[in-house]
Amino acid sequence: MKNRAPIDFLLILIVYLACAGLIYGAVTMDWPTDDLGVKLGIDPHTRQQYQIKDFEGDYGTWCAVTGGVSLLCAFAWYILGEWGPRANKLSSGTWTFIWLALLMVTIAVGIVAVISDPEAEAIDNSWILTLSYMLWGPGFFFIATVLFSPVNTKFIVPGSSVVRRGW
Repeated sequence: MKNRAPIDFLLILIVYLACAGLIYGAVTMDWPTDDLGVKLGIDPHTRQQYQIKDFEGDYGTWCAVTGGVSLLCAFAWYILGEWGPRANKLSSGTWTFIWLALLMVTIAVGIVAVISDPEAEAIDNSWILTLSYMLWGPGFFFIATVLFSPVNTKFIVPGSSVVRRGW
């Protein structure tokens, strides 16, 4: 059987390049502030209006952090599934726990982004920022692992049996 790992790694990178493109578009085209109605508030420490350039820098940084950690977790899942213990050595419950633990890492980074982003505390419609941080990390982790898990663990990810039915 041919080793699909290089192809799968490339396909995972393509998924995350789509993630990076969305982050780039959100930051450079001001989607949160212009198109989605996020309004910059007053900084409680300086009592001055937040500046859009400061917002874009922080927002882009935290989006990149959540996306980057998500990518690392997707690669970790693939590496464990491909070169870690064989699927028959660990129960499916253990594999599910490993996948959920990696998902929780991506969710935790999204929560840290929401809490640590200083503008998020003083912005109207900040739920949109929370949603975006939660979509970059866990959302793209889920997509990458559903579509490109190794053979040993490809049906462990919830929903993967439906997606991979014809593969």
